[in-house]
Amino acid sequence: MPQPAYEALAEQIAQQIRAGAYRPGDRLPSQSQLTREGHGKQVTQDAYGLLIQRGLVEGRRGAGYYVLPSPGPDWMARIATLEAAVLDLEERLAALEQRDR
Repeated sequence: MPQPAYEALAEQIAQQIRAGAYRPGDRLPSQSQLTREGHGKQVTQDAYGLLIQRGLVEGRRGAGYYVLPSPGPDWMARIATLEAAVLDLEERLAALEQRDR
């Protein structure tokens, strides 16, 4: 099955970011610019939405879309630490709720 157009556009922009064509803080092409280049309005909206979900881009209302800084090499370790802390807190909360019954 072919890749949806919005995913292809998102991947194209992501590759440009990874290649250094766009750096953190750079403004990306506007939706209207991408539409003039032949991409549908919904395709551009969905592509930028996907890039936001992936943490590569942020949307600023009325100002456009901007490249976010990369999370750095230790981000997975930081996420694992946070997940462990959340699990610990959940266990403590469950124990307190059990005790109060």
